[in-house]
Amino acid sequence: MQEKRNFACLDFPLNSLKPLSLTVLVLAGFSALPAVVAAQERSPTGVGAQILSEGTASVQTIVSGDGAVAFIYATRNGSYIYKGGQYSPVAVPEGYDYAWVYDVNQDGSAWIGALVSVDSEGYSSSEYVVWNDNVATFLPEGLTPQAISDEGDVIAFGGGLWSQTEGTIATFTSPENLFGVEDLSGNGKTVVGSHSTDGSNLKYSYEAYRWSEETGFESLGTSPEFEDSRAMAVNRDGSIVVGYEYDQQAPSRRIASRWSESKGMVSLGTLDGYTRSMALDVNADGSVVVGSASGQEIDQGVRWTESTGMISIDQWLSDAGVELLDESVYPTSMTQANSVSDDGEVVAGETINASGDEVAVLARISHSHPASLADWAGG
Repeated sequence: MQEKRNFACLDFPLNSLKPLSLTVLVLAGFSALPAVVAAQERSPTGVGAQILSEGTASVQTIVSGDGAVAFIYATRNGSYIYKGGQYSPVAVPEGYDYAWVYDVNQDGSAWIGALVSVDSEGYSSSEYVVWNDNVATFLPEGLTPQAISDEGDVIAFGGGLWSQTEGTIATFTSPENLFGVEDLSGNGKTVVGSHSTDGSNLKYSYEAYRWSEETGFESLGTSPEFEDSRAMAVNRDGSIVVGYEYDQQAPSRRIASRWSESKGMVSLGTLDGYTRSMALDVNADGSVVVGSASGQEIDQGVRWTESTGMISIDQWLSDAGVELLDESVYPTSMTQANSVSDDGEVVAGETINASGDEVAVLARISHSHPASLADWAGG
């Protein structure tokens, strides 16, 4: 599944890991959309790193499992859809100011998120919805969506599964009844997140978990060198969970991790010269992990496979012989990789430009995707 939220500063107690606060004090109109997406780079080969927005104060980007549809949230413009070289706004009903998309299904036809309204004093409030073919449907009161299945029929919320056709179909809790939901497997059966190991929301003691009706609630533990773990994403069948591990006494010591049924929790390390990393998404079969590395002046989006280990997105693109972004404008092609396609060949994330603004980026290394991506630089 795809990553879909602000990932910075996650080393704190969590009542709900996702979504984070929607107090973005911005009145965002879509009339500004063309100006935001006007500045783009184009690769003559149709692969490499591509800019999808420019000059935004803050941005988040996710991609559908098939790699054909990207969703960009920008604080100056709300959320919009990129497909087949064309941009369109996420539908916002009258009475709301902008939308924030959290997660998208496999073919980009259904997604979840919030409709946000901002009052005259700049305070925001939100209501949660599911969009089907860009038509918004309000979710039941009290149901905060966290992730959506590949088919788009099942939505994970804080403590259960909800079906668009059947309503609530399952509920669960953790032993200490203090946990957060982060992701849902593509088959709609396995929920992952992090739970308190001591019943406290003050001591930072959390471990990754996974839950399904078949297996029940399962704490995933840590590797030997760490005390705490967080789960951020799960693969299609629920067998691979990725996130990060850290120490209570030194939460800045944070390293990406990958849990599997065969090997348990394994640390993935970080880039040479960097001190921290996080895994934020995993592809369908669990073989490709993406996230970020920090500890230097510029963060780096990263990609991990068993054969390559952890490498930067720049290195991944360079090794494939495709174009990076112009380094005179962008210090790196991706500072954070949020989301990866099912086959691992399309990665969505952000970088920064010379002015320090965040920029939405897609990166890919081949043409083995739907025709709508063959021209995703917009013409």
